[in-house]
Amino acid sequence: MATAFSKALGTGLRFTGMRSLGIGRGFDLTYGLTDASLNAQLCVGDEDNRVLITGTTPATREAAVLDAIDTYGKWGENIQLWMVAKKDGETVGRTNPITYKTHVKPYYGKLTITDISKDDPAMTYPGNGYGRVLSPLINDRYYFKYGSSYETDNAMRGFDCTSFPMALFSIRYLPPPGYGKQLSDAAGAVPCDYEQKKSADLEKEFQENSTPGGLYILFSEGHVLLYNSDINTLYEFNYGGFKSTPAGLRTMTAKHNLWWMRKLPETLRANFA
Repeated sequence: MATAFSKALGTGLRFTGMRSLGIGRGFDLTYGLTDASLNAQLCVGDEDNRVLITGTTPATREAAVLDAIDTYGKWGENIQLWMVAKKDGETVGRTNPITYKTHVKPYYGKLTITDISKDDPAMTYPGNGYGRVLSPLINDRYYFKYGSSYETDNAMRGFDCTSFPMALFSIRYLPPPGYGKQLSDAAGAVPCDYEQKKSADLEKEFQENSTPGGLYILFSEGHVLLYNSDINTLYEFNYGGFKSTPAGLRTMTAKHNLWWMRKLPETLRANFA
C-alpha cells in the first residue's frame, strides 16, 4: 500500500531540489544535514519507495533513482519527492515535498522488430528529425534520450525513420550530416547494385519479389526503411508510429525519385526477429 507524504518533521534536514545531470552522470540533489550521523534518503512518491543518498555521488545513485521512479510507475508526469533522515532505523527528519518531472516509460523489451512493434504504450512518431534514441542498458531496460538528457515528454517517446534503426542496432551517434548514407555506414551496410534506383523500378522489384535474399536498408533524401527480402517486408517509423508493410504494396515516393538500397550484415538478423 502506498504511503504518501504525511508532514514535515524536525529541522536537521533540508531538501530543495533534484536535477538530472545527463545520462551516465546521474542526479544531483540540493540537500543538507546538520547531523553527520544521520542517513539521508530520498522518497519517490511513496515513503516506502526510498533511495539511500548518504555516501553516494550523482553517478553512483543514478540507477537506484531511476529504479525508484520506475517502481513508482508514473512516467512523464509531475511527482512528489521528499527526503527523510534516519537514525538507528527511526525517522527523525522529513522535508516538505518538491515537484519533479519524471522521464518517460523506459523500453523493457529486446532490441528486435517484434518487441518494438508491440511495446506498450506504443512508441510514437515524433516527426522527421525529432525521433529519440535509446540509452545503453540501465537496470535491464533502455531509457529514451534526447542528446544526453532523459526524455520527459510522452509525446516524444518514439522514433523517426532514422532513429528507429539507430535504436534497433544500438548506434549511438551518426557523423554529420546524419542522413541515410551515414546510417548505412554505421550499420555496416554495403552497396549491392541498388544505387539511385527509381521509385517505379524499386516498386516493380518488390511486387515481383525478385531482390536477392537478405536484410537491407533503404534510404532516399528524406526517408529510411528496413527491408527483409526473405519475407518481402518493409519496416519503418512514419506517421502513426511503427509500420510493417508487404513490400509489394508500398508506394515508394521519394524526393528526386531516387533510392539507395544497401545490404546489411547477417550479424544483425537477430534484430529482425
